[in-house]
Parts: sequence; structure tokens; C-alpha cells
Amino acid sequence: MPFCRELIFSGAILEIIERECTPQGKHISRGERRGITDAEQQLVNLRRAMLQLMRLLNCNFKAGDYWLTLTFAQEPDEREAAGALARFLRRLRRYCCKKTGQELKYVQVTERGDKYGRLHIHLVCQKMGLAPEELAALWGQGRVDMQTLDGDPYYRWLMVYLEKHERSQKGKKRWSCSRNLDKPVMPPPKIIKRKVLRREPQAPKGYYILDYETRADRYGQRRYTVCCKTDHQPGIPPELAERMAREAEEAVFWQL
Repeated sequence: MPFCRELIFSGAILEIIERECTPQGKHISRGERRGITDAEQQLVNLRRAMLQLMRLLNCNFKAGDYWLTLTFAQEPDEREAAGALARFLRRLRRYCCKKTGQELKYVQVTERGDKYGRLHIHLVCQKMGLAPEELAALWGQGRVDMQTLDGDPYYRWLMVYLEKHERSQKGKKRWSCSRNLDKPVMPPPKIIKRKVLRREPQAPKGYYILDYETRADRYGQRRYTVCCKTDHQPGIPPELAERMAREAEEAVFWQL
């Protein structure tokens, strides 16, 4: 069975996925993955969702952006909490547009602690010159803990946190995001030779390796490598951007 290499660019992070595939370079269909249990499939789906969220964070947020924790003075039920969050986001959108001239970008996670934990909300959004007391006034429901993101462009730490929380909620989705977030760039996969996986992974020019793993299971053999740009700046290689722009123009031409 052939192997292929997929590249996923999100911010300053590059994920390289090398795996078994069909002769056309596509994922092996679920019908060919026999014997997987419901519990195993739930874990696969959960990991896929968390990776998607991590990539959105990588693409859209940087050092200095806000990491907020919103708490309630009076414990609400989930419907009341959702209403309070919706009102806060409306106020924050207006402030962000007035202050920066940009639309609000955010990712939010609603969490309830362990058995006796109180409900609270985590929110990641762009910086907009708000003081903590101004944020508390906009929130109006209780305390606001305001932190800023550091210069690490790899948001795996948040993915791990969310995975722990999602498992505690038995797969119930508790996070959402604005619709204007930039999406990761995923060029078409390329067929590679099987022997490539026998060698140590190599980082592309301008990147260094953060982590990698190689495994073989019922899905076949695969290697997952995470790289980061040496300058920590978001973007994709110029030659790839030119090739993708050229292919997009050709696609439009053939549709005319």
C-alpha cells in the first residue's frame, strides 16, 4: 500500500503527517478500518476536533492577546450562563470594532469544575487596549481574570486542557468560536516512498522540529511531526503560496 505526506500550516506551526493511503493519496475509508470499537472511534473523533481547535488558535492568536476567565457571582444554570456570554460577546464586539476597527475573533470554552466546581468561561480573543476593570464592567456577572498569551505559537497546551475537559463531559461539546477565524492551509497530499519513514524526520528549511511520533496500528503505519518556524512568525513558504495561487487561477480558468 502506498504512503503519502500531508502538510498542515497553521500560524508558525507546520504539521507533517506521513501515512498509508489509497493509490490516489486519499485516506483509507472507514469501511476498510474494520474492528474499531465505539469507544476507540470516540477518541479518534475527539482528537480530530481538538487538533482542529488547536490549528485555529495557532492561526489567529499571538503574544499579547487576551486569555480571560469569566466567573459568576451567583451560580447560574447553563441556559443563564449561555445568555450572559452572548450579551458579553455583543458588548465586546462593539468595543473591539470601535477601538481597533476590526471584527472580534474569539474562542470560548465553558467549563464546570469537578463534582462541586463552579461554572466559568474561558475566552481567547485579540488584544484591544482594555483594562481589567473595563472588562469586568462589560462582563457584569462577577470577576474577570485577565492574562495575556506568551510568545509560544504552539497551542497544544490548550488542546490537552480541552481534551481533559471534554472527556470529563463525556464528549459533550463545550467550546465555540467566531466565524471570521483564519483557517489552516492544507496543500494536496503527495505520494512518498515507504522507506522515508525508516529515516529520522527532517525539518524543512526555516523550521525546527518540536516533536514527532511513529506508530503502527489498525489504521496502518504513520508518522506525525510538528515543526515550528525559526522566527516564530506566521506564514507559509513563498514558493508554496505562489503554487497554490497559480493552481487556484487555473481552476477558475477551467470553470469559465
